[in-house]
Amino acid sequence: MKITVINGTEKHGVTWHLKEIFLEPFQGKAEITEFSLPRDCPSFCSGCTSCLFKGE
Repeated sequence: MKITVINGTEKHGVTWHLKEIFLEPFQGKAEITEFSLPRDCPSFCSGCTSCLFKGE
């Protein structure tokens, strides 16, 4: 089984901890690939809100 996880932020808050609990039973049984935004996709929204001020 292959599992892909896309983390919307690199912060290790509640959602990150829930993701870890969810993936725990799959460790060693599945191929798990994780991406963290914006690090792994630098053109993705970083939440700076400059687009709102620039009218984009």
